[in-house]
Amino acid sequence: MRNLLSGLVLNANLDVAFARNLAPSSGAQQLVLPQRLAEPAEGEAGNSHVPAVLGPLDGTTWTGSTVTLSFQPLAGYTGNYYVRLHDEQWDGRQAVGFRHDATAHYLCLSTKQTSITVPVRAGHTYRWWVHKPGFPAAGARFNVAAPIPTGAPVTPPPPSVAPDVPVLLSPATDSVVSAGTVTLNFQPTAGYTGNYYVRLHDEQWDGRQAVGFRHDATAHYLCLLTKQTSITVPVRAGHTYRWWVHQAGDAAASAARFSVAATAPADPVVTPPPPASSPHVPVLLTPATGSTIDTASVALTFQPPAGYTGNYYVRLHDEQWDGRQAAGFQHDATAHYLCLLTKQTSITVPVRAGHTYRWWVHKAGYAATPAATFAVSGTSAGSLPVTPGVDQLFDLELIGGRYRATAMQAWSNQNIDVSGALQRWVDALPVGATLELPAGKYSVSNQIVINRRITLTSVGKHLGDPRCDASAGDCAELIASAALNQPNGILQINQLAALHHIILNGNKEGRAGSLAYQMVASGQSNRPGITARLSASDCVIEGNVFKNALGGTGLEVTGGLERVDIRGNLFANNGVHTARNLWADGLTVHDLRDSRVENNQFIDNTDIDLIFGGARNCVIRGNQILHTSNRAGGAFAGLMIHKWSTTSGDYTGVDISDNVIDGGPNRDIGSGIYVASEGWYDQTP
Repeated sequence: MRNLLSGLVLNANLDVAFARNLAPSSGAQQLVLPQRLAEPAEGEAGNSHVPAVLGPLDGTTWTGSTVTLSFQPLAGYTGNYYVRLHDEQWDGRQAVGFRHDATAHYLCLSTKQTSITVPVRAGHTYRWWVHKPGFPAAGARFNVAAPIPTGAPVTPPPPSVAPDVPVLLSPATDSVVSAGTVTLNFQPTAGYTGNYYVRLHDEQWDGRQAVGFRHDATAHYLCLLTKQTSITVPVRAGHTYRWWVHQAGDAAASAARFSVAATAPADPVVTPPPPASSPHVPVLLTPATGSTIDTASVALTFQPPAGYTGNYYVRLHDEQWDGRQAAGFQHDATAHYLCLLTKQTSITVPVRAGHTYRWWVHKAGYAATPAATFAVSGTSAGSLPVTPGVDQLFDLELIGGRYRATAMQAWSNQNIDVSGALQRWVDALPVGATLELPAGKYSVSNQIVINRRITLTSVGKHLGDPRCDASAGDCAELIASAALNQPNGILQINQLAALHHIILNGNKEGRAGSLAYQMVASGQSNRPGITARLSASDCVIEGNVFKNALGGTGLEVTGGLERVDIRGNLFANNGVHTARNLWADGLTVHDLRDSRVENNQFIDNTDIDLIFGGARNCVIRGNQILHTSNRAGGAFAGLMIHKWSTTSGDYTGVDISDNVIDGGPNRDIGSGIYVASEGWYDQTP
């Protein structure tokens, strides 16, 4: 057996012991291997920008009425940290007495302090995390016992000295307003002459915004962009409100929560401040406020600001919305019926008879147009072709005995979700057929499931052709959008003849901050970070590229499969080694029999490049595992011969030979070849 390694220090007798362990004689004890690699402690994995959590730690139970969140500061860093504490049974009331910099969690603090005491609630479960601005977070999840003793009031830390954060004057947190209006007063930041975003949220909101104001968004009762530092707004008796202010372009905000007495008078008429004038705000053209549409689609048209050539955020909200977004679009958010980031100034969208809609547009970082409201008549026409919906993709062409998605080419490099069309074609193909996708880059917002024995490839590609070149544009590239959050990623393959010459891109950078990212980074589940999952026997995976997985793995091969050939593929840049929970394997094989994993290349995969949980009568040969000088591309091991509690650990008859493992100039892998896992676990499964 010739497994070549460079850049690593290994036992000279490794090959002999390795060969003996992998080919036990009849009656010999079967190789028993432990579960999975243990994760490094918080703040480790080589990332000098991630604080280490000291307490409370993950899985602990707290018995006091207050908890002290403590973390180890970063060496040489003197700036603020964002500290977040989320109550999983949260009622929307934030921790009293703190100057919260946001309103999304029970505690939202920007501070230099590394130990913060906060009141907690009996029987509740909390998650907390801390991060340096612009870098990954470290965190933990803990419980509070019930019942707990009554605690003394806590003293919150002083607010961070942030010269760009306005100071709220009135109404203050926990105050009660007895009038039908409230005046929001705040102290402007020194030297700043621009606009402020002022937000007032009604916790019993019915969706109707404060009348007479030119709102720059629709997410709250009041959404105002203004230079005024005193704004009078009508409020409703018995309601509770939260309000906050921040500079345009700055996420840091001050926030407060107050209530209105149940005996307050009815809403009076108030005079809103003049809207903030800006050359950066587009002008809505059609449909205008008060108009009625009698067709099944509407063209949203607006006038762009002079000289601007970038993207716009286009929002269309259905006031009778059932949560289903407009089909066929690559939505950049999930809050409205249409959430589009585009350069187009005319977008045709399907609408529903009898519904009422609001729409608005804004440049990134600037105020939105005043929203326009229009209605769709109850007798509007039936389904019409729209752009860029799925209906624009025409039927497949049958060329040379293969089905070709020629019309899909028009969607390359566009802000369009192709998953609906792909799923329709995959479901319609005859068993044994081949579907060819034109070369290009295509966004995928929903998982595509293959439930029939077909071949999926790029136009003109055949088995035996050279592997896809990720930089040459010779293959179809399916790119996970920020909206994709289903477990197991872009492709779930339940039946298959062959997947060859396709690029599957997990888009880890473009999905930062997405729901999938939050699930992976928090440790809740790495499954939304996986790029693809294979659950089919008797198939070929050849010449593909699996890259940029958000977490988990580039390709997962489930247990119990037989006669699978995985050959000539590239697994590259999956995960981030230096960010907790965001690491990923290149190829994860649970259990294979009578299969071959040959001549694949692995570059900078960040958990284990190539890992097996069982490989009876398999050939694992000629694979190349490489690591560059990029620290974030390091790994815990290059090749791992393993056993999970759910796999056989059976390597009888396996041939593992002629694999080359290079740890790179920095030796950024913990082990070249790792057999068993006693280094991580006390006992085996």
